Amino acid sequence: MNMTKDQVYSLIEGHYAKERDAIVGRISRYLGSKYNAEDVVQEAYVRMLTYWKAYDPKQAIGKWFSTILTNSIKDFFKKEIVHGMSQDIPPDDMAPVRIIQRIELNRLVELIEEQEPRVARILNLHLIEGYTSQEVACLVPESASNVRKITQRFRELLPR
Repeated sequence: MNMTKDQVYSLIEGHYAKERDAIVGRISRYLGSKYNAEDVVQEAYVRMLTYWKAYDPKQAIGKWFSTILTNSIKDFFKKEIVHGMSQDIPPDDMAPVRIIQRIELNRLVELIEEQEPRVARILNLHLIEGYTSQEVACLVPESASNVRKITQRFRELLPR
């Protein structure tokens, strides 16, 4: 039930055309200016386009956008706290290749699918698709720390 890139992009484009102005207006007061709101909303749509593979067709596009927008707003406030300074620290939590080497990819996917849907989605994004915990946290309502904890607990369940 996977969607193609064009199908997901079409959903995103439709959401953008219908909802963007209202969303910018709604959060501009919250963020202090229309310019900040435009930047945050734009970042949320960029994340949707970048991580289009993470879209779950069972979920409404608006709900997925809301999760990503919430994370974009959090990131905006974090940047504001450090006065626009960004940290270019390379992610150190890339999915380790040794897991894939120890267990056949098909078996790993089966084990992931046995998990509850919320956990399975996080594990699929992190271990199979190769997104970092920070990237996964942009797409689901979990922090990067929780993504790492969920992944670690799953790893502990794997046969040695």
